[in-house]
Amino acid sequence: MGKVVSLDDHRPHNSGQAKCLGCKHEWFAVAPVDIHGNLECPSCGLSKGEFSGNFFPSDAETYQCSTCGNDLWLVLRDGIFCRGCGATTSLEDL
Repeated sequence: MGKVVSLDDHRPHNSGQAKCLGCKHEWFAVAPVDIHGNLECPSCGLSKGEFSGNFFPSDAETYQCSTCGNDLWLVLRDGIFCRGCGATTSLEDL
């Protein structure tokens, strides 16, 4: 079990369900308001934790990576980069 800390020592903060893009572990995370990703996973220790659906509308259309199933992306000039496995899809292939 993780360490228990006082939230009053870390206000203001964001909180919600989080998922590790590396090992897929899910947990309830708390982070300062200026931290939106790269959360340290309590299971594997990688800084690949992301809040799950906390920062986009629930009715938003989402897409999953065909390689790893991740749904968090970076849009680059020459393609779309999967933050889970690092696969890049060319914009011409869409």
